[in-house]
Amino acid sequence: MARNANNPTLISSTSILIMSGFMIGLTVGKYSGNELSPFLLAGGLSGFLAFLALDLTAARRSQKEKEENVASIERRLERHTHSLSSVGFTLTPISNAEIEEMIDCQSPLHADSEDNMSIPV
Repeated sequence: MARNANNPTLISSTSILIMSGFMIGLTVGKYSGNELSPFLLAGGLSGFLAFLALDLTAARRSQKEKEENVASIERRLERHTHSLSSVGFTLTPISNAEIEEMIDCQSPLHADSEDNMSIPV
């Protein structure tokens, strides 16, 4: 979960995960007293849950930004194609079969490789 330089975080989600793992390790390894053990375990588990929540939030934010970028590009392309259609230039829709044919023609395993090329007379 990286943020930009304009809005730095006080503590990263990986730091939360490391500290919560340390607290759980202290509890499991019996390095703390019996009175403190339940509190360390609760703190470690809540830190682990916080890490999961922050990671999920970062993934959703990233996905939303990607979707907004794609929508912005699509809007710009749509405006551009509409501006060209106003001067008489129209684009014909391309079918999925034509797209697949274009992709197949660009693949290096296509049947018309350099070995099978013929020179028109």
